[in-house]
Amino acid sequence: MRNKLFQSVILIFLITSSAVYAQQAWNRISPVPQENSINDVIVIPGTGQLIAVGEGSTLMTSDNEGETWQISTNPGGTDNFISLAGVCFINGDTGFIHGGYETILKTSDGGNTWGVTYDGGAYYYHQCINDIAFINDSTGFATGYGGLLLKTTDTGDNWAPLETGVNAPFGKIVFFNQENGFILCGGTLVLRTGDGGTTWTPDDLSPSVPGVYIYDACTTSSFNGYIFSNSEIPDYNGYISKTTDGGVTWTTVLEDPSAYSGKFAFFDEQLGMIACMTWEYQTKVWLTGDGGITWNVIDHPWLPWWSATGLTYLSQTTAIALGYKGMVHKSTDSGQSWQAQQVRLFSGSVFKVQFTDENTGFVVTDIGSGGVAGKGIKKTTDQGQSWSQIYSNWESSGLDFHFINNNLGYVARPNFMDTLLVSKTTDGGSSWIEYNTGFVLSPLDIRFFDENHGLICSEYRVIKTSDGGTTWTEVTPGTGAFRRIKYRSQQEVYIAGSNDNSLIILFKSSDGGASWESIAAGTGSAASDIALPVGQTIVLTCGTNILKSEDEGQTWQVCQSSNPDLLAFRSLFFVSPMVGYAIGEGYHSTIEKTTDGGNTWFPLNTNTSSALNAAWFFDDDNGFAFGERGLMIETSTGGVTAANILVADENSVLFTISPNPVSGGFILRVRPESNPQGTATLTVTSLTGSLIRQQIINDPVQAAFVSTETLKPGIYLVTIHTKNGTRETHKLVKL
Repeated sequence: MRNKLFQSVILIFLITSSAVYAQQAWNRISPVPQENSINDVIVIPGTGQLIAVGEGSTLMTSDNEGETWQISTNPGGTDNFISLAGVCFINGDTGFIHGGYETILKTSDGGNTWGVTYDGGAYYYHQCINDIAFINDSTGFATGYGGLLLKTTDTGDNWAPLETGVNAPFGKIVFFNQENGFILCGGTLVLRTGDGGTTWTPDDLSPSVPGVYIYDACTTSSFNGYIFSNSEIPDYNGYISKTTDGGVTWTTVLEDPSAYSGKFAFFDEQLGMIACMTWEYQTKVWLTGDGGITWNVIDHPWLPWWSATGLTYLSQTTAIALGYKGMVHKSTDSGQSWQAQQVRLFSGSVFKVQFTDENTGFVVTDIGSGGVAGKGIKKTTDQGQSWSQIYSNWESSGLDFHFINNNLGYVARPNFMDTLLVSKTTDGGSSWIEYNTGFVLSPLDIRFFDENHGLICSEYRVIKTSDGGTTWTEVTPGTGAFRRIKYRSQQEVYIAGSNDNSLIILFKSSDGGASWESIAAGTGSAASDIALPVGQTIVLTCGTNILKSEDEGQTWQVCQSSNPDLLAFRSLFFVSPMVGYAIGEGYHSTIEKTTDGGNTWFPLNTNTSSALNAAWFFDDDNGFAFGERGLMIETSTGGVTAANILVADENSVLFTISPNPVSGGFILRVRPESNPQGTATLTVTSLTGSLIRQQIINDPVQAAFVSTETLKPGIYLVTIHTKNGTRETHKLVKL
C-alpha cells in the first residue's frame, strides 16, 4: 500500500510538472531568430554546422544550413553587455570566441560548453580581443586595442603578450602559411611576420594599396590574398587589391565609388564574394569566379544596410550573411540573389505597451530604416500576431500615448518648434484631431483617467486637461523630475520622480492634479515607474531598487531580491495584488517577478539578453514583454521555470506541513525549537504565482488545520510569512 501511494505521488508530480514545464517559460515572437547584431559567422570544420556570435553575448548555431537557429546567451558566463566579436575553430571540437573586456573563450566539445581562457581585465566593454588566428593545432595569436598582441603555444589554454613596439588598434590577423602573415593596425599600416610570429615588423602598404584605411583582408592560398580599402573626402571610393606573391606587392582589381566598407568570403581559390556597405544605405555584393581577376556586382534588389557583417559559404552554391539587429539572408545560387531569413514585427526598439482588451494593443516603437528614423505607434487587433502603424512622428524623438478604450486615445509629441502637440482619436487611430498645448516639453508620460481628465509629465513640467485635451494648464508640483503617472481615482493621482537633491519623490494629488503634496521615499535614482497594486500599497522602481509602502507612502521598505545581479529597472507592471513584474536591463537577467505583493522578487530566465522596456499581462500567467531592437516575447506560465521556485530547506524551516501529499487538508505546525511572535499569513498559490487562498494564523505556535478540499489535483506552493519578517515556502502535492 505504501509503495502504491508513493508511486501515485510520483505519477501526479510528473504529470503536473509536465503540464507546467513542457513548454518554455518564454517564447520569442519577434524577431526570429533573434535581434542582436551579429559580428561573425563560420562553418565548424568537418561538421557543416554554422556558428555565429554577436552583441548581447549572443551565440547562434544551425545544423540545417541556416534554415533554423538555436539561440543561447552568455557563453562561459559572459554578461549581456559583452559583444562577442568573432569565432574560430581549428577542428571540429576545439574553437574560440573573442570579444569585449579582452575576453577569450574556448570550447573542446564542439561548442556545447565554453570557458574563459583569457581575461585581460579591461575596464571598458569596447576594449576587445579583435581577432584570433592559429597557424597550427597549438600555436595561435590574438589581437586587441592599444597594440595588444597575444600568443598561445598550448592550443589556447594560456596566452602571453608579445611586445611589438607598435601602439595601434590591432585588428584582423591574416596568414598565407605557417610562416608568412600580417596584422591590420589601422589606416594602411600592417605588422608583418615571416617566421611564424616570432618577430613582427611594421609596414605601411600605402601607396601600393589605395585609400587611407583597410577594412578587411583574407588569403586563399600561400601566395594569394585580398584587401578592401577605402579613400577619404571627396571620393570615398572603395578598392579591392590582390596579391599573388604573399603580400609583397598588391594590384588594384576593383574600384567602387559607392562602397565604404567590405567583408570578404571565399569558397576556394576561384570562387569568392565581398559584401560592401554603400552610401545609398544598402549592401551590394560583388562576385568573382576567377580568383579575383574580375568582379561582377549582383542585380537588384541589393541587401539591406549592414546586413553582412558576418559572411560565409556553406557550399559552392550556398552562402549565409548575418548582420545588424540579427538580420539573416541566404543565397542558394552562389550569391546572385538573397532571401531574407529573419522575420520581425518591429524595425526598432519598443518602448511602451498598452492593451485595451485581450486582442487590441498599442506600442511606441522606432520606425524607419536606413538613414531615416523616427518614432511611431503601432496597433494590433489579433493578440500581437501582427501590427499596423497608426501614427508617425518624424520631427522629434519624444512620443507617448494613452488609450481609454479600443477607440478613444491620445498621443503627445513635440512639434518641430518643440511646442507640445496632443492628438486625439475616437476611431482607434484611423483619424486624429490635433491640439497645440502651448507648452514646451518632451513627454515622458501621458495618462488619462477618462475621456476628459488627463495629465502629461516631462522632466521638469506637468500639465493638465479637463476637457479631453482641448486646453491645458500647468500644474507642475515644484521642481524635480516627473517620470510616471498613475491614477487611483479621478481625484487621487500620483507622479513618480525625484527632486533636485536626488531624493526619490512621490507627488500625490487629491484633487485630480490641481494641487500636489510631495512624499519622500528615500535617496537614490529617480523613480522610473509606479504601481498601485491594492489598498494603500505603492511600489516604485528606482534605479536598481524596488521600494514598497503599505501606508500611502508614510513608511518605505527596500524590497528583497534573490537576483545575484543588479537590474536597472525601466518599468513595472502588477497584474494582481500579489503578482508583479519589474523589467529593465541587467548583466544576466532582464525581468524579476514577485508573487507576494512586492515584498520579495526573483529573476526570470527569458533566454534573451536585450534590455526590456515594457510588459503587459492579461492575468497571472499570460502576457508579453517588449524591448530593445524590436524584441517581443510571450509567456503562458507567468514566466516561471522550475529553477525559479525556491522551496525552504527542510533542515532549516520553522514550520512543517503534514500530511504531504494531501487529500482533504493539512496541519501547519511550528517546530518545537521555534518561537514565532504575533500572527502569521499563510498563502496558497499556483506554481506561476496565482493566489488561490490566504488566511491569517492568529497563533502560529498552535497547530492549524488548512483545508484543501477546493484544490484540484496538482502541485502548489504554501508560503508562511511571520510578523517578524520570516518567510518560507513549501511545495504541496494535492492528490
